Amino acid sequence: SEAQTIIERYTQPAVSRIMTEGRNPLDVPLRTVPRLVLFTDMVAFSTISDRLPIEDVAELVGTYLETCSVTIARHGGEVTKFLGDGVMAYFDLEHVDAALQSCVDIHAELASIRASAPATSALHLLYSGFGLSLGPVIEGNMGSSIKMDYTIIGEPVNTAAKLEALTRTVDRPVLMTSDVIEAAQQRWDIDEVGEFDLGRNRLMTVHALRNGIGDDSGMRAAVDRGLDAVVGRSS
Repeated sequence: SEAQTIIERYTQPAVSRIMTEGRNPLDVPLRTVPRLVLFTDMVAFSTISDRLPIEDVAELVGTYLETCSVTIARHGGEVTKFLGDGVMAYFDLEHVDAALQSCVDIHAELASIRASAPATSALHLLYSGFGLSLGPVIEGNMGSSIKMDYTIIGEPVNTAAKLEALTRTVDRPVLMTSDVIEAAQQRWDIDEVGEFDLGRNRLMTVHALRNGIGDDSGMRAAVDRGLDAVVGRSS
């Protein structure tokens, strides 16, 4: 029915699956499970949203979220939240390689969108960072009497978010922990970026993905240049 279709668009896929099985999602207990957690969001979104008309911002966010969510789902991931201009997703541990490939594919799709966009289109501003972490998370219903989320929480979630933010500092689009590399079945081209405090006052070795990415540095500088062109198009 149309109502069911609408509800599914606003609901995490996991909740839809539970309902399809004839179960009440509110009755599903919390559980601790190993997951690969993926965070991604747009580079310099705050600056972009401050300088561009709302129509351009809406086009950018819509294109970005569509590209990320469709690609992640195609590779077997679960998109659990949209966080403004960002996406939080998770994968089963047997799909670590698929999670890495989803980053490569999103990166390539955004590059294709930029390349085919008109010279002064806001779509030239579509750059993204990715953070991947792995470990046990608590999965299930969390929230209040007003609103519930079926989501995940735990240290890997915090670490993935911090890795995604770190992409701006080290200027590498895809960052991950050593555990992600060790869990991968395929051979990936990886650089060690260095050791960083990602929480709990302990240093973690951070790695960057090169497959299909290369030295795609200068993301923020590219956004700033493109933004000047887009803002100046009507001057």
